[in-house]
Amino acid sequence: MKQWIAWGILSIFAWKDFRAKELPFPWLLAAFLLGAVNFFFSDDGTFLSAIQCLLTGCLVLLLSRASREAIGSGDGWVLMDIGWFLGGAETFALFLCGLFLASVWSAVWLLSGKGGRKKSFAFVPFLWIAETGLLLGGGCL
Repeated sequence: MKQWIAWGILSIFAWKDFRAKELPFPWLLAAFLLGAVNFFFSDDGTFLSAIQCLLTGCLVLLLSRASREAIGSGDGWVLMDIGWFLGGAETFALFLCGLFLASVWSAVWLLSGKGGRKKSFAFVPFLWIAETGLLLGGGCL
């Protein structure tokens, strides 16, 4: 059930990110609080497992800071939001799958001549595609 909640959250954020290439912070915060409440009222709500749930998103937030927002901070927040529902290992696997899919898209985009070094695209839709694949049992693809 938690995986489907994460998929629903990703669906909303993927649509918003695709349309505007920006995620509204109040929505990110609301999803974060919803996940935290759900997590701490579940059976596995220990401090160590909470750190594991948030670790991938926190690392992306640090990369966002270090890259001066070349990587959007919203991506890190989304990973923290869904980390509450998926757990640390599954969130990291989802991030790697999304990164792989975005890399393939980037290569196609660059080779077609439509992309460039300063062009950007939304990352959350790739997380959504990866989660959809994982939920349907097909892996990343």
